[in-house]
Amino acid sequence: MKSSIFSRFCTPPRNVARPDEPSSVQVPSPPRTPEVKPAGSLAPSSEGRAGAMRRSLHASHESRTHSLGRTVPFSIPTLERRDSGDPNLHPDHYMKLPSGYVSSVDGEMVEPTLYQPTPTGLDVLTQFYSERSGCDLRHFPQQDLCEDKIPDRFRHFASEVATYELKDGKAIGVVLSYGQRHSVPVMLEQRAGKKYLLIFDSTSGPITKQYYHVANTFSDFQVMLNKGTRQVDKQSCITDAVEVLRTALRTQGTLDAVLEKAELQTNKEPQPGGRPRLLKPIKLEHDNFHLFALPEALCFTAQAKGFIKNTARADVDKTIKRGESSTSLGRELTKHTQISYRKNSTNSVSADYFKMNAYLYDASRTHKQIIDQHLELEKEHE
Repeated sequence: MKSSIFSRFCTPPRNVARPDEPSSVQVPSPPRTPEVKPAGSLAPSSEGRAGAMRRSLHASHESRTHSLGRTVPFSIPTLERRDSGDPNLHPDHYMKLPSGYVSSVDGEMVEPTLYQPTPTGLDVLTQFYSERSGCDLRHFPQQDLCEDKIPDRFRHFASEVATYELKDGKAIGVVLSYGQRHSVPVMLEQRAGKKYLLIFDSTSGPITKQYYHVANTFSDFQVMLNKGTRQVDKQSCITDAVEVLRTALRTQGTLDAVLEKAELQTNKEPQPGGRPRLLKPIKLEHDNFHLFALPEALCFTAQAKGFIKNTARADVDKTIKRGESSTSLGRELTKHTQISYRKNSTNSVSADYFKMNAYLYDASRTHKQIIDQHLELEKEHE
């Protein structure tokens, strides 16, 4: 059962050889180089200046992404053919972003998109899911408060947390946003007077030690950070933050599942005779920092098979309780299409195929619909 689920999750197209590594395969280049068209563009003439601007933004965004230690982007299986100038879109509440990857559809190379909520859109989404599920989901925008650095952002968040009233058995979920840059989902919970700060950062892998500062700041909390990086594209972190938190809050036993997979981290002593460090290493000041493998109930947003299988070491058949219903990770993964795409960084036909879980791109369209309906109701009541 497990092997078949993972096989469907990362199976190349029929005419593509199975890769030795889960991230890519090499295939012969096709005889003809098809023209790359963005989703929503049906003719070459519609590319123009808008297309050039999109490519320029892609390049600058990708350079910032790699400088921050983010991982290489993947693409999505759902194709949008609406032009970016669609008057029905609401740019104050969400942005329509290209994926950076293309796929062949009806003989054309098209580029899928994602609807990424802005801070204003996050206000709508967190209020909607709080009222719908009866959970406590909040949004804390930080763009005007501090620099976009993990230690600074959590120092400012500590002041916000000081105003919260934590109660045993009543968790609070908070999306820490920074404009359209990286969003971090966190959950706070108290049990028998002991306080926990659970951090579900989708790209925490390369910046784990930055969270030592967070543990030092939140000295009266047990700080728990998920291992690894589950996000492999450039723009789905905000959508991931909403989805992971609303699921964590309505899933029974989230804190227990995290504690079961958590490992206390300690400072590593320098080896005698080692080379001196140019920079002073970050030190943990308290025994309160833990790394945990993401529980099965929250792995459904992971975009690559490798994270689920190797980092989270998830049991895809384990029963997950959500309110009155139950499911499993394997069942959730089969609900969303898995399709291979090619990287489109140079607008040339690449032989590198990638496979990903499309959940977040499916969810982004749901978020768009929620925001659109909210704005329609507001307009009716004006």
